[in-house]
This record gives sequence, C-alpha cells and structure tokens, in this order.
Amino acid sequence: RFIAGVDHIIRAALNEKDSKTLEFYTSLFLALGQGNPRKASLVHVGLLELTRHGCDESALCAASVLRALQLAREQAAAPQQPMMLTALPPINSRGGPSMPAAPPGGGSALANVPMVGVDPTSPESVQRVLDTLFHLLRSDNVKLRYEGVELLSLASKSLALVVPVLDRCLLALDEAPPQPTKPPLLPALGSTSAGPSTLKGQSSALIPSELPAASDLKELRAKAQLRRLQLSCGRALCSILLKPAEDARLRLYRYFESKSGHMFLVKYLNLCDSRNYII
Repeated sequence: RFIAGVDHIIRAALNEKDSKTLEFYTSLFLALGQGNPRKASLVHVGLLELTRHGCDESALCAASVLRALQLAREQAAAPQQPMMLTALPPINSRGGPSMPAAPPGGGSALANVPMVGVDPTSPESVQRVLDTLFHLLRSDNVKLRYEGVELLSLASKSLALVVPVLDRCLLALDEAPPQPTKPPLLPALGSTSAGPSTLKGQSSALIPSELPAASDLKELRAKAQLRRLQLSCGRALCSILLKPAEDARLRLYRYFESKSGHMFLVKYLNLCDSRNYII
C-alpha cells in the first residue's frame, strides 16, 4: 500500500505548477523522506524520477527536497568518524588509478555521507542518480542547473559517487560541440538552375541560404545545452576540489592529475572568459 501511495503522489506532482500545492508536496516529501529508512528509500527514488520527468516547477520542488534530505543526512553523520580518503582509487606505478586498497591507518579526510536514493552495492542505482543530476545540468532553467551543481557537490562526499562524479564531469568537459552542417546553396538572384545567368552578362553564382533551417536551430540548441553543461561541471569540479581538508585535497589532486584534470580546468576557464557563450 505504501508503494502504491508514493507512486500516486509522484504521478500527481509530475505536472503540478501551483506554488501553494508544491509547498504542500515539499512538506510531505520531507516528512516521508525522513521516516522509516526502508520506506523512505522509495520516496527518494520517486523524487529522482520526479526530478527527471516532471515539469520545471515540480522538478525544482523534487530537487530542493533531495538537497534538503541530503543536508540533513550530512549533519546527522557529522559526529561520526570520517572515512579515509585513501578509499579513493590509489595511483599505481603507471600513473593511473588502480583498485582501492585498505590504508594502514591515519589520515583525515572526506566524510562518507551516503547519497539519498543510492544503493552503494547497485551500479544501476549509482547510474540513475548520476543521470538525474546531469539531466539538471542540461536544463534551460537556471534554478534547476543551480540545484544540479549543489547536488553534485553533496554527492561527491559519498565514496560510492566521488570518483564517478569526477569522471563524469571530466567527460562532459571533454565532449566536443556538434559540427555545423553546411548551409544549402541557392542560385544567386538572376540566375537559373540550368546554365549561366543572362543578367548583366554575369555567370550564375551560388550563395548560402540565409533562412535558418530546423537543423540549424537544433544544432544551436545542442551547442547551448553542451556549453551550459560544461560550465556547470566546471563549477562542480571547483567546488569538489576546494572543499576537502588539506590532506584530502592533495589526495584528490593526485587522482585529478592522473586524469589530466588541469587541462579540463583550463578549458573551463576559457569557457568562462568567452564573451559569446550562451547561458
């Protein structure tokens, strides 16, 4: 019955745009999401689905609830002993990341705060959360992109997600923009499709069509989405790399260096310095 109830609530909120109704949903999701852990996980999964498939207003409601739930979980885990950051893939003799090894002891580091909606033993669960967060980063809505960056920073505090988040951000920054297609060529004014023009004795010329085609608009939208994604990933990377303690930061830098991450940060800085990028 509880599963069916959560499903009905999520479906009802998918296309909800009324602010007062969304406030009610926010309070309801917060209460259910912090209840019985076994049942609260169903609410977390439902919020992830609402974030991906809901309208902008309902997706923003779900994303803000996820962030509030994660912050509450982080505060509850604060008094506990932090996990050793050496649980990150260590650097092998070839300079690349290798399998995690148990540290001999010591070291302060990155607290392991499990991400809401994630089952660390399920790769599908990790993939679902990452897909949801990067869906937010591709949004046209600046508020949704902000929530995506904040959630990525929080997700990086989970040892099950810190490496996938870093790798996914670097992969997004490395993505090349779609190649523009050549505009169709049309005969110049006064020319005909067969043979030279007789206007003023000039031969026919082909000029690019100035009418934007549907494919051109699609390419512009794809470029804008990619640029927004890359800017958001750059912000998330800076937030992740600068927040840990000194020894934790050095450990992250070693992994980051093994991925040539400094080159991706240079690309991010170039994107920020551009005067013609689309927000």
